[in-house]
Amino acid sequence: MKYLNLNFALLFFTIFIQFIQVGLTQHLPEGWFRAGSHPENYMMGPGSSGYVKSIPSVEFPYSYGTLIQSFFPKAYLGKRVRLSGFVKSNNVTGWAGLLMRVDTLSKLYLDTMYRRPITGNNDWTVYEDVLEVPIIATKLTFGISLVGEGEVWLDECKFEIVDPTKVNLTELTAADGGVEASPNALQEPINLSF
Repeated sequence: MKYLNLNFALLFFTIFIQFIQVGLTQHLPEGWFRAGSHPENYMMGPGSSGYVKSIPSVEFPYSYGTLIQSFFPKAYLGKRVRLSGFVKSNNVTGWAGLLMRVDTLSKLYLDTMYRRPITGNNDWTVYEDVLEVPIIATKLTFGISLVGEGEVWLDECKFEIVDPTKVNLTELTAADGGVEASPNALQEPINLSF
């Protein structure tokens, strides 16, 4: 009987933890959504800030989860734009980074901080991505990515137009691809401070 009670308690605890994880993940602020190679391996949600936390996975140890938002960048078309945000990390064994992506119909431009990653344990620090937003841009996506295990938090995101003669572009990956503008797209970023 003692083992039956222990097994029942372990089963209940496992179901309870999964319920909490699903509940936290599904209640994202308006405009924010989950993405990544295996977003099911990550808890994501609001708190005092937005967070992404890995769920240890033997099958996909190098998967990534991303908490993102997309909008039509009308106010930024033809401009150089800086995205800044406060990021905190805990036990990041892969890497994490602020993410900014600009799409046109034929190309996409991306900064994930891959070459300047956030790793380990860090208190709140301001990070930034700077990209050109072509006059023909159809979508701007931003957020936080976590590759591998650990936890990251994002808060107080801010967009600003910067002078291209004074502010350099950060890491830039350009690729063929891109997307059409969505008729239901947000017209500006929202809920930037969770």
